[in-house]
Amino acid sequence: MDWHEARQETLDKWQRIRKGIGNRDVLALITELNEACAVCELARSEATEPAERCSHCIVFGDAERCSEARWRICEALLDDELDEARAAVTGVLACIVAARPPENG
Repeated sequence: MDWHEARQETLDKWQRIRKGIGNRDVLALITELNEACAVCELARSEATEPAERCSHCIVFGDAERCSEARWRICEALLDDELDEARAAVTGVLACIVAARPPENG
């Protein structure tokens, strides 16, 4: 898988999550959004050390931004703040759309 394919799979995953808000079980949504996405898996495969994985991410570039976004969405879902959860997922989707794969991949 290359970065373009990984980005598209990640985009598809987060679009599914956004569509599922209010329509799917909250715990199933939380489980899915906390599973590693294709971009994460590709970044993991390119890192020489586990601690470097997130620095290879074309969407967030570091673990803190990724974790913060996921935490905000989980919290909103658990608090039944569905509009807030949708807005946060829309923010993640914007980051994915803006992400540019490296020229070699």
